[in-house]
Amino acid sequence: MWEFLIRSLDASTIFTIAALGELIGQRSGILNVGIEGVMLFGATLGFVAAQSTGSYLLGFLVGIAIGGLIGLLHGFFSITLGGDQVVSGMGIWILGFGLTTYIGNPYTGPLGMERIPTIFGLSPFFFIGIALVIVAWFVLS
Repeated sequence: MWEFLIRSLDASTIFTIAALGELIGQRSGILNVGIEGVMLFGATLGFVAAQSTGSYLLGFLVGIAIGGLIGLLHGFFSITLGGDQVVSGMGIWILGFGLTTYIGNPYTGPLGMERIPTIFGLSPFFFIGIALVIVAWFVLS
């Protein structure tokens, strides 16, 4: 029972962080229906960086940077060029879904990566997610 709860909390962390990003975007007036594409790009290229270098930290930082760059791309199309936010977001989602499959295929296989170190059975990102929820609550209220 506890194992299921711990795994559920661990797996839900990424959705919590993505929802916080969308919440802040919505408060600023941006609709990002391509958030899954942003997540796919960040996760895939972060994994490729971590797999290529053996550094979890570098993979984490690359994932953040790529997510930010894709977000800038969405903002450029939506705000600077005045494009429709839904069309831009859907384009990012479709591009992310297709390209990340192509980019990530050579890096998957029987070897993979060893498990990320945990704290009480939870990924460190779970605790980062909790901290981000608290920070967002203070900032947005």
